[in-house]
Amino acid sequence: MASDFMDFCVWHQDPCFSISKAYDILMKPTCNPSSSHWKIIWQLVVSQRVRLFLWLAFNAKLLNNQERHRRTFAASAVCSLCNDFNESVVHSLCDCVVARAVWDQINPIDISPNFYRYDQSNWILHNLKLSTFSPTMKTSWNITFAAFCWHIWKARNDQIFNDTRPSSSTTSHRSMTCVTYYASCKVSAPPRVLTMSTIQWSSPPAQWVALYTDGATCLSIGFASIGGLLRNNFCTWLLGFNRGISVIDAFKAKLWAIHEGLCLAWNHGFELIQVQSDLACAISAINATDAHASVFPLARAISALQNRGWAVDFLWIPREANHAAVALAKYADHSSFSLMPFDYPSFYVQILIARDVDGPPYCKTSVY
Repeated sequence: MASDFMDFCVWHQDPCFSISKAYDILMKPTCNPSSSHWKIIWQLVVSQRVRLFLWLAFNAKLLNNQERHRRTFAASAVCSLCNDFNESVVHSLCDCVVARAVWDQINPIDISPNFYRYDQSNWILHNLKLSTFSPTMKTSWNITFAAFCWHIWKARNDQIFNDTRPSSSTTSHRSMTCVTYYASCKVSAPPRVLTMSTIQWSSPPAQWVALYTDGATCLSIGFASIGGLLRNNFCTWLLGFNRGISVIDAFKAKLWAIHEGLCLAWNHGFELIQVQSDLACAISAINATDAHASVFPLARAISALQNRGWAVDFLWIPREANHAAVALAKYADHSSFSLMPFDYPSFYVQILIARDVDGPPYCKTSVY
């Protein structure tokens, strides 16, 4: 909450200051998780900017004259419109003659008899907790209160900084229009269902070879890479690969990985290939009936490979079932764009392959 004392930096945690300790303190939540005050504001059915405005008002951080004076931005804390009292949050939104003229348009005392008698935080919380139906506005009072506070604040700023003087009836009309929109948006959403599933590696059909591929992109360094591996139906490692590529696009990287994997499989004489990728749109583009005429050159190239003298099937799998390919793509050599085949997996990839067979399975949580 705001105070009249000047802000200054102080370290009193322990005698030994360090950057890591300061970082830990700064990252601690500033609000009390057990308090329901913040939920009242952030669950309100209004626009996000109004929620943010109410949060600032509740914490006395609106840049009215009182706060600006405290921060030495203004020479005086007195209200610029009535010149009688310090321009606090409650004065700005309720007690000032300009604000009260707007409230009088809907007579809030009918809903909240002590409307003009609360202090700042209690005034905001009390009115936001009131879900009483307002016959005048045809919606709950807390929505009406939020909309009127927002438009009163906007009207004050227009009058002070832009020298425009909207009448109290104009501000009230704008507020009521906003309330009507908010009321029309209060449609109860269907309850969301949280499901948890376990995902385990599933083998390809007998005699088939599974090709697992993935593409990784890193925008911060402007690098992308692909990787993949071939396994039989007993989960035995047959071949792996990775390489850097020039495109920084996840979709194209996935297609490129499939293309490189198929070329490698063809060169090694495999005849029954089941391609498994975790990007559904890539699989859809390849499985499309007009893939041979796709707008994506890589999809056309993959379609041409598929039409050679072998059997190729494409299957989408969850990302949790594709960790080995993800690791191969992620740890490609950033300094080389040459294809790197691997006859044996690295120790880390061996661990991932062993988990695919022996478990434990991966858990995935989905919300519907």
